Amino acid sequence: MGVDTHKDAHVAVAKDHLGRHLGDTTISTTPGGYRDLLRWAQVHGEVEAWGIEGTGSYGAGLSRFLRGADQAVIEINRPDRKARRLKGKSDLVDAEAAARAVLSGEAIAVPKSGDNRVEMVRALRTARSSAVKARTQAVNALKALVVNAPAELREQLRGLSTTHLVRQCARLRPGDIVGPLAATKLAMRSLACRHEALAAEIKILDPELARLTTETAPALVAIFGVGTEVAGTLLVTAGDNPERLRSEAAFAHLCGVSPIDASSGKTVRHRLNRGGDRQANPRSTGSCSSACVTTPGPRSTPSVAPAKASRRPRSSDASSDTWPGRSSQCCQISVRKTWLRQLDIYRSIKGQEVVERRFGGFKGPLAVAPIFLKNNRRIEALLSVICLALLIFCLVERQVRHAIAPEVTMTGFPGRPKARPTGRLIFQALGRLPLIPASATGPPVIPAPPALAARILELLGVDPITTR
Repeated sequence: MGVDTHKDAHVAVAKDHLGRHLGDTTISTTPGGYRDLLRWAQVHGEVEAWGIEGTGSYGAGLSRFLRGADQAVIEINRPDRKARRLKGKSDLVDAEAAARAVLSGEAIAVPKSGDNRVEMVRALRTARSSAVKARTQAVNALKALVVNAPAELREQLRGLSTTHLVRQCARLRPGDIVGPLAATKLAMRSLACRHEALAAEIKILDPELARLTTETAPALVAIFGVGTEVAGTLLVTAGDNPERLRSEAAFAHLCGVSPIDASSGKTVRHRLNRGGDRQANPRSTGSCSSACVTTPGPRSTPSVAPAKASRRPRSSDASSDTWPGRSSQCCQISVRKTWLRQLDIYRSIKGQEVVERRFGGFKGPLAVAPIFLKNNRRIEALLSVICLALLIFCLVERQVRHAIAPEVTMTGFPGRPKARPTGRLIFQALGRLPLIPASATGPPVIPAPPALAARILELLGVDPITTR
């Protein structure tokens, strides 16, 4: 059986095991219509499977009814555009395509059951996401009104945080609407009251979502980096019947985080997956990254004498490496007899707002296009380079600040008469310095550095003439 679903009516087509057309019918989207469809289908014989298009939207009611009647239900994707251009588009054509997809075995996806706690989470998340979106729109409109408000009202509200702005605008008394000032006050109060109402609605929904996600998947919520929002998204993607997912690889493909084979001839490569659930995509990758970054590997005691260099690793060694256990034994940094690993450095800075703000600009130059590293040694090398760059960044900033003590600020930075030297400002000042490479007759030279760059080099103890 193939069914093309719509809001008020469903079109069904019956085919036998040879693909011959047995009949078609149209039913209403009511419990009575569902019963009529089941009786009509059973007149033609025992139904092997039902292929239903849109089991998560218009076909959800029919799908639940048929599963309750012990019928096999398969989810059907809409026909591709090429087939629609060649064969046309109608409800009967779509129903026949659904029946052929089931008969050929091309469609094998089991739909979500939607009859337990995950469906409850989905419903509450729908209400919460719309409330969050509307609250954001309300506060954006409120801030736009503040910018265009009359001068006396704008000066009264200028510089307030979002919380204080909403609270202040909710107390406005416009009086009679006889001028722009009164009208602006009324509009601001309306938006502020809407913002407060939506915030109260979100405050009611959040505890229920937290309770449901914890009761449904306590092990998932217990993972570091997985909160109510991430857990709810992943649960809704999996559904109330996660056994429909055959493996972890199937779930990764469903989330759109699995690589897609793009090989041809002698070229063997993969590309990023641009399909899947786009809401679950950032949640799954973000939570995994948080877990990998903050999970410590087994500590190793550094030996007194460095070990001899071994042979150059081959790419085949990747199968024997484990992450992050193997990485904890290499690429260590010794600082005052304290051994720091890549994960130690990441764990010490991640999640700290001050550090995140300070080094936010530093992360930009390190941003690269997504790539697939074929073995763990390359991943270790990339992490080591980033950690060393971050360490150099911190040490340069610290050296300059210690050198100017007891002064706290410096002059000469572009656009800032006096500013505290940060790593970003220091490297911006040094970024365009020309450098004459070393030759057989002399060391590298920095010719005629600007005043600010020369001052920074002096604080760092670097001679532009003999940089060695």
